[in-house]
Amino acid sequence: ATASGLIGNDTLTLTVTGYGTNVGTHTATVKAFTNGNYTLLADSTKSYTISQKEITVQWNVGTYVYSGNPQGPTATASGLVSGDTLTLTVTGIETNAGNHTATVAAFTEGNYKLSANSTQAYTINHKEITVVWTVGTYEYSGSPQGPTATANGLVGNDTLALTVTGYGTNAGSHTATVVAFADGNYKLTSNSTQSYT
Repeated sequence: ATASGLIGNDTLTLTVTGYGTNVGTHTATVKAFTNGNYTLLADSTKSYTISQKEITVQWNVGTYVYSGNPQGPTATASGLVSGDTLTLTVTGIETNAGNHTATVAAFTEGNYKLSANSTQAYTINHKEITVVWTVGTYEYSGSPQGPTATANGLVGNDTLALTVTGYGTNAGSHTATVVAFADGNYKLTSNSTQSYT
């Protein structure tokens, strides 16, 4: 606030109260006074607004492998005033393997705002399994027969049926195979084979 109506080179410092810190509408006031050669007969007030500060979002993206639990990038608010903290809510944190998108939705809250959604693409990779073979004793029966294959390295109560090829009908040496795959939450990087007779 500046005093108007002073004479010549006179100066007068006015005391203003009502300064606000947080976002919102405030009222600044110079109280009525009689001081030296000057008088203010009534309080002088002025309404004003402190607007929300725009932030940006910094994403921290890791390397994710299917674990049976939700996982994904974290988001940090950038542009906060020293000493302030702000927790951002991230949606789109997924459990299953695949390509996903995490989002911090636009918001206007407290002293800060985010004008547009902030998004981050990320991938949860397939979990590598191994194959455990169970080989029995086989005699010619006229029907295909051979070893069974079980997936090792599954998470929790997950189940995974493996497809075995190479079952033989006739007597002799054969090779059973589980072909490499990447399907659902699991993968087998290279073919797994088992000889049997």
